[in-house]
Amino acid sequence: MTLDEVYVHDARLCAVHENCETQTLILDVDLPANEWSDKLVPKRIILREVYGYRVDDSPFVGLPAILAIDKLEQADRWTKYRIGTNAGERTLYTSGFSIEDR
Repeated sequence: MTLDEVYVHDARLCAVHENCETQTLILDVDLPANEWSDKLVPKRIILREVYGYRVDDSPFVGLPAILAIDKLEQADRWTKYRIGTNAGERTLYTSGFSIEDR
């Protein structure tokens, strides 16, 4: 599974934690339980070997809703993604990810 295959429509982006030493980016999110559910469940998306993390958001009140995650390009082990929210977008390169309960 790739990150753009995770169902995220109307998920909430709660927090982002960057660990420069381990090159990880941790997204605390509330993801839909499934494609047909309005119920959100707390999850943690851990992105490994992240570089080029860029935030292009506008001023926003509240938690941004994640509208989509798009795969922009693939080069060797690196994949570039765009995380689109109702506050703007974030782009990054990563070599992989995992999803955990939080």
